[in-house]
Amino acid sequence: MLLDTVKGLWITLKHLFLRPDTNPFPDVEPLLSNCYRGILTVNSDCVCCSLCAAICPDDCITIVGKDVDGYRKPEIFDIDLVHCMFCGLCTEACPVDAIRMSNDYKYSVYDRDLLTLHREDLFRWGDALKIKQQSLKQENEKSV
Repeated sequence: MLLDTVKGLWITLKHLFLRPDTNPFPDVEPLLSNCYRGILTVNSDCVCCSLCAAICPDDCITIVGKDVDGYRKPEIFDIDLVHCMFCGLCTEACPVDAIRMSNDYKYSVYDRDLLTLHREDLFRWGDALKIKQQSLKQENEKSV
């Protein structure tokens, strides 16, 4: 029994002076892969075809469309993040690439009702993500 205690203390002392295995998260942002599935965003290219809502296995996407100047645009576009499992099927089903997964992982709230994202928020984040991805694409083309 004494030998086991000494072995445990030796392991503890050995690891006390080693570099920690974890990253200091608030100070250093984690490196995310390009295929990271973060918060869903929708840009203003959405044609309200409802394919994303139809393919969603959790039924967490709600779309109600209306005709505006001969084009169909979403009047209501809600995504319930409480039920979303971030599978990405909705992004693959979209014919105009309007719904995307962002790299945003910092979306914690105290109220569950705030986990339902509405059209205005989705479009604001989606258009910002679209602009960011286009600028990154242009920078990559310039460097090649």
